[in-house]
Amino acid sequence: MESITLYPAFSSIGSILIGLWILSAIRKSSRLSLPPGPRRLPIVGNLFQMPSVNHYLKFTEWRKIYGALVYLEVFGSPVLVLNDLKEAKELLDNRGAMYSDRPRFVMAGDLIGWDKTPVLSPFNKNLRYMRRLMALTIQGKYLEAFRPKIENACRSFVIQFLDEPENLIKQLKRLNGTVVLDVVYGHEVTSNDDALVAASEKSVEDFGAAITMGVHAVDFIPALKSLPTWFPFFKFHSIAQRQRSNLYNATNKPVEIVKRQIAEGTARDSFVAKHLQETELDDWEMEMLKRAAQNMYGGGVDTTTSVLTNFFFYMTLHPEIQLRAQEEIDQVTSGERLPDIRDRDKLPYVNAIFLETLRLGPSVPTGLPHRLVEDDEYKGYRIPANTVVYANIWDMTHNDAEYPNPDVFLPDRYLDPQNPQTDPRSMIFGFGRRICPGKDLADEISLLTIAMTLATCDIRAKVDGEGRYIMPTPDFAPGLICQLRQWEYTVSPRSEKHLALIQSYA
Repeated sequence: MESITLYPAFSSIGSILIGLWILSAIRKSSRLSLPPGPRRLPIVGNLFQMPSVNHYLKFTEWRKIYGALVYLEVFGSPVLVLNDLKEAKELLDNRGAMYSDRPRFVMAGDLIGWDKTPVLSPFNKNLRYMRRLMALTIQGKYLEAFRPKIENACRSFVIQFLDEPENLIKQLKRLNGTVVLDVVYGHEVTSNDDALVAASEKSVEDFGAAITMGVHAVDFIPALKSLPTWFPFFKFHSIAQRQRSNLYNATNKPVEIVKRQIAEGTARDSFVAKHLQETELDDWEMEMLKRAAQNMYGGGVDTTTSVLTNFFFYMTLHPEIQLRAQEEIDQVTSGERLPDIRDRDKLPYVNAIFLETLRLGPSVPTGLPHRLVEDDEYKGYRIPANTVVYANIWDMTHNDAEYPNPDVFLPDRYLDPQNPQTDPRSMIFGFGRRICPGKDLADEISLLTIAMTLATCDIRAKVDGEGRYIMPTPDFAPGLICQLRQWEYTVSPRSEKHLALIQSYA
């Protein structure tokens, strides 16, 4: 009887002790300081210190003042910038269970619907299913089935580039759109004005505008979304309505075309056709398939176009690098065939050119933001739950401690066996459980385009009236993706033999 009466007492004492321990932990946590960062104003925080474009340059500037971790607040919402690869690996990779969510974007997510696609989806069942679908198509050994499509598209690009060298960026978008739409939907792109390419490009353009930091007031003050659509001064409702329609069309129309082709017996091999023909999909699975398919285009075309545009720019500046790469390719192919992906290990210098292109001009300089789902502690600092975390990839790839002479295009930096520098693919494609699912496809398209172009073409700067080369300077358009604007250059076949070689594949 006595022992029975003691249980409530022990239970109460235990509850008190647990409560005191929790209170102590909270007090200890609250005593930890936040990471360093610029001084915050009341209410708005660091809002007015954030530039409207090219945030990565401001983040890089702040690194010199505050270090690898920079803490900000915007209307009370915490933001953490990681300016060092080591910090990004520790938090986004090693602590991925806490850092793999996406922040809430009211404009892009709530109002337009991008939060239902892999790019902005919370880390949940839907996302895991969509990523698994993509992994079973465009990663590792599964990509081999689509390699002929990739090689054909890259060869066609080189032929078209020689015919119309002034339309480089448009042709690169067509190249990437051709590969992705063929792999995903079995769709053949036959012109620069293809309707599916146009619809997909429009949705990607919309996404970049919707997610750009500081553009939409509703992202900072979510209550604004309850305003009636006619309310003056705020246009986000009308913009969201238009972009929501664009996203719906880009997600649904291509799949409906594949369904019709299957019924008619004309469907070509593709990611969507494979899943529609092999499995009876319920409504949820069908929706996941549509969103995964749309993400393959939206997540890859503009970024790969950015990478390849940078390659052509750097080759314009460095004919001596072209010559060395061409000599390496000729030793492997004897000038009798085009290089293919199986030659990769035999072309270390060409591969180094690709890596240096990735490093010097990362296509998404700040990556896509992660969200911390619970309070964390790192290096003696407190990082609050719901912190939006940016990895400043630009600063990581321009860190002179990691890459000496970081602003110089130096492929040899990856070829020194005694001191090889970090492969930029370890950061370019993102981190942790949100790493780009299309990285293997982007890797193959980029490397093959680079190798085939170097094998057959000479790229040079324009010459002025006095015979001097006009060396261009980089001019990047503002936006989520770091895209070079067109510059002046010339391109020609290396020889008649090389022209005949590339044309023989037409």
